[in-house]
Amino acid sequence: MDGVVLNGLARIFGSYTLGAYISARIIDQNIYLAETREEAWADVSEGIMRETSYFTSIGFTPLYESYKGQPVSEFTPQSVVERRDWVVGTPDDAIAWIEKK
Repeated sequence: MDGVVLNGLARIFGSYTLGAYISARIIDQNIYLAETREEAWADVSEGIMRETSYFTSIGFTPLYESYKGQPVSEFTPQSVVERRDWVVGTPDDAIAWIEKK
């Protein structure tokens, strides 16, 4: 099964309805879900770095830095996702992210 991107309000993923887990909270979040974490990361890693390259080139580097002055060459898909508080993984990963909020 191909992954699905959830950007903004929840959309249905297979038999999972992310909105059912939100409990009256509205999220504006970049979420990419697939059947496995490995599949999700393989699907989005290149695009994450392409987006990061663009936005850092026009002055938005602080959004991606783990510390002030961090070289762009140190950014990885995983560090970007962590810093931007995105979700890449399985429906269970999305649920865990929501429950922490």
